[in-house]
Amino acid sequence: MADSGARRTRIAWLVAGFLVLVVAIAVASPRAALDQDLDPRMSTYLATDAGARGLYLALDELGVPVARHRLAPSQLPQGGTLVLLRPSISPDSTAVARLRAWTEEGGTLVLVPHPEGASLLERLDVGLATAGLDDPTTARASQDPPHSWLADVEEVPGVTRVWSRVPENATPLLATDAGDPLLLRIPLGEGGIVAWSDAALLRNEALKEDPQPAFPLVRAAAEHAPVRFDEFHHGFSGEGSPARTLGTFLTTTGWGQWTLQGALAALLLLLLAGHRFGRPRPIPQVRGRSPLEHADALAAVYQKASAHRTARRLLLAGLHRSLGQRPTPELVLPATLQGTPAARRLAREWERGDDADLEALSGAMDDFLSEARG
Repeated sequence: MADSGARRTRIAWLVAGFLVLVVAIAVASPRAALDQDLDPRMSTYLATDAGARGLYLALDELGVPVARHRLAPSQLPQGGTLVLLRPSISPDSTAVARLRAWTEEGGTLVLVPHPEGASLLERLDVGLATAGLDDPTTARASQDPPHSWLADVEEVPGVTRVWSRVPENATPLLATDAGDPLLLRIPLGEGGIVAWSDAALLRNEALKEDPQPAFPLVRAAAEHAPVRFDEFHHGFSGEGSPARTLGTFLTTTGWGQWTLQGALAALLLLLLAGHRFGRPRPIPQVRGRSPLEHADALAAVYQKASAHRTARRLLLAGLHRSLGQRPTPELVLPATLQGTPAARRLAREWERGDDADLEALSGAMDDFLSEARG
C-alpha cells in the first residue's frame, strides 16, 4: 500500500511539472519570430509579402537557368546575370569593387538598391542616386518604339522611388511624366548594369496585384543566363559547418527556439522523473542458509507431513551416493568406518525406524560424512 501511494504521489508531481513546463514554453515562446510576414528581407527564399520568391519563380517557369548565390562576390562565376535585390546587408567596399570588376569583365548586374543604400551606390561609382517621391506616380516607356524588354508593358503605376542622378551613358527605358527614370540600362566595360529604382514594385505582395513591373527585369535577366540571385547579402551563406547552421536555426528562428525549448522541457522532465521524493527505503538484509539448514528444513517438512518412510529412504539414498555405494533399502556402512563414534550414532538413529527424528537422522549422516572425509 505504501509503494502504491508513493507511485501515485510521484505521478502527480510529474504531471504538475509537465503542465508548468508547457505553460512556461507557451508564455516564453517567440510568437513574433514565427510570423514570417514581419521579415523585411527581399529574398527569393521568402514567400512573404516582402519577399521576392515570385520573381524567382517567374524566371524558373520560363525555363531560364536560375539559381541562388550564397557565397561572397569574390566567388562569383564569370559571366551570366547577378540580381542584387534590395540587399539587407550593405556590401562592403571589397564586395562592391569585386561586383564592379565582375561586371566590367562581361557580367550583367541587375541592381535594385535599398532605399537606404546610398553607400552601395557611392562605392559602385557609376553616378547613380535615388530619391523618394511625395506621391505615387506612373512610369511609361521613354523610347519610341519601346525597348524589347517593355513588350506588353504600357505603363507601371505606383512608382514611389526614382533615379535622381544618372550617368551620361545611361539609357532610360522607363520614366515618369516628369522625366525621372525608373529603369536604366548602363554599359560598363564588357558588361552592363540594369538599374531599377523602386524595389517595392517587385515584392511578392505587389506582383500579386500587378505582375507587369517584373516583365522588363525578367527579360533583361534572361538575355544573359544563367541568372543568379544574390542571397549572401540577405544573410544566407553557403559557408560554415552543419553545427553552425543548426545553431543559427535554433537561436534565430521561431521554430528553432521552439525546438530548443521543447528539448529543454523534455530534459527537465527526465530529471524530474529520476528524482526520488523522500528518503530511500532501506534494503532488507536477508541472511543466507547453509546446506545443513536446508536439509534440516526439508526434514522438518517431511516430518510434519508424516512421510517418515519416504524421507528416510531419500536420506539413505543421498548417503549412499556420497559414499560411492549402490543404494540399498538398509543402512550398510563401510567396514573401515563402522567403529567410529559418528557411525555408532548414525546406526542408533537408523534403528529407530519410522519413529526416528528426521532432523537428528540427517544430522547424524552429516557428521558421519564429515568424519569419513576427514
